Amino acid sequence: MKKVFTPAMITILVLILSSSALLVIVLAFSISNSAMPAKEKVTDSPQVTEIVGKVISLRPCYLKFFSGSLTVKDEEGMEHIIKTSSKILDGIRVGDRVYVKVEDGKAKSIIKLWKSG
Repeated sequence: MKKVFTPAMITILVLILSSSALLVIVLAFSISNSAMPAKEKVTDSPQVTEIVGKVISLRPCYLKFFSGSLTVKDEEGMEHIIKTSSKILDGIRVGDRVYVKVEDGKAKSIIKLWKSG
């Protein structure tokens, strides 16, 4: 007995395969973005933390699916990666000295510090 595929069956099969491929691409992208070097410390504690230091990298939010992050090197030389939203990062640039209030692993506020003199 010969198997016959109708155009509707072929269309459904193509849709299933293409959506599966898209899911694999999105998962691979999110996994590659979450990889971090071992020397960095992820600030992910439930309590409120205050960090003062210099911004060494910024990663803005993308498409509301991937959270942004801010990497701050504190006065002891420890690097902290902190999750952020785009509106909190407004006006913050690499090289700025900042005061960051972190709650539950996310930046609740970022204040740019100015040197006097």
